[in-house]
Amino acid sequence: MVKQIPHTSDLGIFVSSKTLEGLFKDSVKGFLILVGKVSREKTNPKKKKLEIKGQSTEEILVSFLNELIFLFYFKSLYPEKIKSIKIQGKKLFSEILFSKIKNFSNIHEIKSATFYNLKVEKNFLFKATIFFDV
Repeated sequence: MVKQIPHTSDLGIFVSSKTLEGLFKDSVKGFLILVGKVSREKTNPKKKKLEIKGQSTEEILVSFLNELIFLFYFKSLYPEKIKSIKIQGKKLFSEILFSKIKNFSNIHEIKSATFYNLKVEKNFLFKATIFFDV
């Protein structure tokens, strides 16, 4: 589940999922909701593998989102589908299908995911509140 949350100067989302991997997938969905609609090329998406390292779950999550933000804005790659995410210890392994972005008009420009008030928690569900610099 993804829910946009208000903030005075940044954009934020609250994310919850039954699994940690689901939390990461839903965080990407949240980022895409915040960005808005983009037009994409109608070609077959290309698979890309990402490996992210971090000292904590929060660091891995921020690094993962920031890598996707980089690919989105600087390589014009739109994450169409997350084929797999596996978190083992201090590493994340993922396979994502990306399509090429044609047009960036009328979208929010997001600079990065931040550590502001970020804590990944697990009660019955995995939960996180994520803020993005704009």
